[in-house]
Amino acid sequence: MAGVGLPTYAEQADRMGVSPTTVGRVVTGKTTPSPGIISAALLITGRPFEDLFEVVTEHARRQEVTAA
Repeated sequence: MAGVGLPTYAEQADRMGVSPTTVGRVVTGKTTPSPGIISAALLITGRPFEDLFEVVTEHARRQEVTAA
């Protein structure tokens, strides 16, 4: 969700109805966005899913954890 045309996590969060911490955790990959967060992000930006999010399979996620 980084670079969606809104200057801060706080502004993104306000428009999405969530906390800035939640936006930050989604942007940094520390949490998986819920369907509601995904929907809100798509609505406030008007951008397609692929511009905002990256789909990471469970297999790829396990490989990242193993490599770390």
